Amino acid sequence: MKREQELLELIDAVSVLEREHGLVNCFNLFDAIGMARQEIRHSRFLSFLLNPAETHGLGDKFLRAILMATVSGHPDSPVSRLAIAVTDCSKARVYCERDHFDITVEIPDLRLMFVIENKIDATEGRDQLKRYRELVESRYSEFHFIGAFLTPDGYSGEDEAWVSLNYRTLTNELRRLTRDSSLASAVSMTIHHYVEMIEKEIATSQELINACRKIYAEHKTALDLIMQHGPVPVLPEAFKEFSEKFSGKIGGLKPHTTRANDVCFVAESWLSIPGFQVANTDRWRASCPVQLWFSMVESRLYFRLEVGPVSDERFDRNTFVNELRREFSVSDRTTAKALYTRIRTVSVDINGDLDVEQTLKAMEELWEKMGGNDVVPKVKAAAERCV
Repeated sequence: MKREQELLELIDAVSVLEREHGLVNCFNLFDAIGMARQEIRHSRFLSFLLNPAETHGLGDKFLRAILMATVSGHPDSPVSRLAIAVTDCSKARVYCERDHFDITVEIPDLRLMFVIENKIDATEGRDQLKRYRELVESRYSEFHFIGAFLTPDGYSGEDEAWVSLNYRTLTNELRRLTRDSSLASAVSMTIHHYVEMIEKEIATSQELINACRKIYAEHKTALDLIMQHGPVPVLPEAFKEFSEKFSGKIGGLKPHTTRANDVCFVAESWLSIPGFQVANTDRWRASCPVQLWFSMVESRLYFRLEVGPVSDERFDRNTFVNELRREFSVSDRTTAKALYTRIRTVSVDINGDLDVEQTLKAMEELWEKMGGNDVVPKVKAAAERCV
């Protein structure tokens, strides 16, 4: 009876959450056209909103807001925020899928080429951002270049010239503009539907995250019961078996982020290295600044070794990156990015309907590609040379 009452209270709490955050099954224009994970459709709609000449009634306000947000995160921007604030951007020309760029904005009065590369589920191709930047610089040499790498969580690309931009920034600016502007009702409704879809499917709002955490804290027993007996995503379940299989050979594996299509983890032996627990935990889930990461994207399974941000200036992150590159025979000698640096990525084609056993087999194949049971000691050796 006690468990039954806890489940009933959870149902009531979830009903309130759905009503307050628009999670009930109401009509949404963008859900209806199946847009949620389709990058090209997002790029086209964002191009529409960014174009001052379009019929949305925003003028250049959205363009100016997103450009301002991008420049604010640029360590060496070729144009200042003041210049953006006082320049007429109404003559900007906006293109979608020109030169293979997702979104291109030419702003003549700033002599600026603003390029947005949009990634929702896919990952950055090798040297993709660098190649795109070099193409702009060679083909449009009369323009300054600013690039924004747009992802759900603001992940940094490999080319430092690009600024990371997240979808939450877009929704915050759109909410502000629709609140402050006198827009036609059809435009306001469309933007509201778009923001609602993003916050539900791509970049959850902080208010919704806080509400979910509150429900979990108050109804933990009932939620744990559901997790125990409800459906389990294939990748996390396969990782449990993977971890159990290899822990006896290489020591424990500790996951710190587990989602339906991602599992990020560290070796427990890395957590006991003196002087190595230097990660910036505001931006990184583990205490040590390195992780392994399985990621399932469409018809491929990826396995990555990645270095994260460091908070202790006494730890030489660049040296650690180079030591890892040497251990894993990676010839790349480019300067490591300040936040996230992928040392090595391996992948394998998969069928989208894999069961746990098949997923485990694919994970084992990638483990061997990465270096097998030498992976953990190689990382440990590189770390110990840097502390």
